[in-house]
Amino acid sequence: MELQGEMRKKTLIASTVALVLLLFVLALPLTAAPLSDWDYYQQSGHTAPKWDSLVEAGFGAFDSGNTDTAINFLERARSLGCKDGLVTAKLAAIQELRGNIVLALKLLEQAEPILRNRYPKHPVTLGLSEHLGTLLYQQNRYDEALTKFLDSLRMQGNDFLKLYLVGQIYRMKGMTKEAIAYFEKSLSCDVPLQQQAQPNLKLLVEMELLKLYSDNKKDDKALNMANQILARDPQNPAAISVRDEISRRKYKQKEQDVMQRIIEKQ
Repeated sequence: MELQGEMRKKTLIASTVALVLLLFVLALPLTAAPLSDWDYYQQSGHTAPKWDSLVEAGFGAFDSGNTDTAINFLERARSLGCKDGLVTAKLAAIQELRGNIVLALKLLEQAEPILRNRYPKHPVTLGLSEHLGTLLYQQNRYDEALTKFLDSLRMQGNDFLKLYLVGQIYRMKGMTKEAIAYFEKSLSCDVPLQQQAQPNLKLLVEMELLKLYSDNKKDDKALNMANQILARDPQNPAAISVRDEISRRKYKQKEQDVMQRIIEKQ
């Protein structure tokens, strides 16, 4: 039962992360306003007459959703010597859309130092730490993902999914105190609209906290969390189990306290 629950949890996490990635990639053509990516490139990019027309055509094809044509033009520009970070980021985005996460991550890691140097205010750069963290998490490169997520939280503020994933990484590393802190922070945040397609995300965090509280004998917090879960899901087996176990333990402790007072009076 516990193994099945863990598998369902991993599936939900993976699908949520994949959804966030898809929404991030689909938003790329829209986030360049008021400047277009071509404008950014002309102002700050690695420009040269022999490949500028290819870059312009590639960006236009990308924005219109013609990814095959975009790859053709942008790869030709790279073959001529273009080492522009925005060009590489576009190619990474296409690979994400096609599900080639390993290649997408490799390209985006290549683009990162150039994007930060030449395009510090571009929307892709502003969201780069979160984006890389999500890709690294998908590839089980958790220590590197943690660094990126923490960078993103420092730069962009709290966010439900980032806080939750940081909590997950700390939990996997056995850092219980830190895991609890970040799970609790995530519950204080609203679930963004694009993540509400996964209706059980808040419950997922609550279940993590329930287990951590219970395992670490934080009985009051565990009992409060169990009751909170049961208020919405009265048949939740994990919450029932924790509630009943704590109730038995508290009752037993009361019996022991009474017996101790009787002995002391004698």
